[in-house]
Amino acid sequence: MRAWTFRLLGGFRIAVDGETIASLSAGKISLLLAYLILADDLPISRKRIAFDFWPDSTERQALANLRKLLYDLRDRLPQADRLLKATPAFLLWEHETPIYSDVKEFELAARGVTLPDLYRAAELYRGELMPGYNAEWLEAKRQSLAQKHAMVLEKIVTLLESRGEYSSAVFYANQLLQHNQLREETYRSLMRLHGLSHDMAGVVRAYRQACSVLQTELGIAPSDETKRLYEKFAQSQEATGR
Repeated sequence: MRAWTFRLLGGFRIAVDGETIASLSAGKISLLLAYLILADDLPISRKRIAFDFWPDSTERQALANLRKLLYDLRDRLPQADRLLKATPAFLLWEHETPIYSDVKEFELAARGVTLPDLYRAAELYRGELMPGYNAEWLEAKRQSLAQKHAMVLEKIVTLLESRGEYSSAVFYANQLLQHNQLREETYRSLMRLHGLSHDMAGVVRAYRQACSVLQTELGIAPSDETKRLYEKFAQSQEATGR
């Protein structure tokens, strides 16, 4: 039986036995395949799919659009009927078909509590879900996965800090900062990690970045907690003469 691979993070790619299917790399056909893959092997009613794909159309028109989309899918992918179970009421991936989904693998690894699992999740998250594609249902899932990625990075930073691996923790804290530059807690994590590494230049750099970003984007100064942390390391440096 042929193996199917769906890579949806950081791009969109469908492959069969390692060979990319270029004809399925754009448009609503790609969205439909992704929609069903992201359904976690659950049957989805045609009415629900039709509404999510054509929210501004009448139910009758949306269902007609879905039938046309399924026709186009079968035209481009003759083996579609072996992959999809299509009834008058719902659509579902056939469970017997071997399918690899990077989203499913990411979500599984993201639930882990060990560094190997979390490293695996961070590696799998190559970017946002299907960049360049637009749909309300897709945006909701995109945001959910981005939040899970942020939580993965937070867990990695916490575990590495507890093990005294500060430079490695800094690397993942900077990734977390790329996810959300307005999250002040991340700047404090970076300041603390640099301070624990006796890197006052890093503390200053993180603090100044926090001041600049918060002022530019939100028109506010860092919180008192952030200022106190900075002053703590500055005073410690003065006391030790470093």
